[in-house]
Amino acid sequence: MVTGAADRVLGDWLREEAAADPDRPFVQCGGGWVTLAELDQRSDVVAAGLQGLGVEVGDRVAIILPNSIDYIVLVYAIAKAGAVQVPVNTYLRGEFLLHPLLESGATLAVCDLEPLHQVVPLVPKLPALTNLVLVDGASPDPTTTLPQLRFASLEESGRTLIPPALTPDDLCAIMYTSGISSFQSLKRVSPESPAPRIMEKSLQSRPVRAAVTF
Repeated sequence: MVTGAADRVLGDWLREEAAADPDRPFVQCGGGWVTLAELDQRSDVVAAGLQGLGVEVGDRVAIILPNSIDYIVLVYAIAKAGAVQVPVNTYLRGEFLLHPLLESGATLAVCDLEPLHQVVPLVPKLPALTNLVLVDGASPDPTTTLPQLRFASLEESGRTLIPPALTPDDLCAIMYTSGISSFQSLKRVSPESPAPRIMEKSLQSRPVRAAVTF
């Protein structure tokens, strides 16, 4: 929940901030700035595409990508669909990659070429995984029968987002953090996590023209 706005979850936060200041630069990664309105619109479209794949409230969606605008779009799209994002370190291999994908119960994984090559051999051990979404021109891997589709196809689905009814108690993200154990440990994050509050403070600080940059 964002301070001063009861029950405002992550997708609502972006939607309302975009309505209030649509042209405000919000995020930059390797190129020009993306405004609040642009991010809100793109994440709506991608969220609708995720719903078209059958992603429902509470489903786990793994993101195995380097920093990019597509990554930020996915964070908000997954939240708007009511699903749970599971960010996964792109350097994980073998059993260390299997651990978060299996334990979280990810039904969909979004990855580019290198992570794809690491995920495919693990597919037989991931019974919950039903789809792979490929980013940055990655081609489908012929060694698996698991459905593989381009990230762009989510934006080309032509569907309209059906916003689910969410509350601050709904799970928003599962984070795996480094520790002294052999595998990363799990942290659960709700839509009322500190991240929206930090972003809101940045947005309210008028001398600061952007909230997020990579």
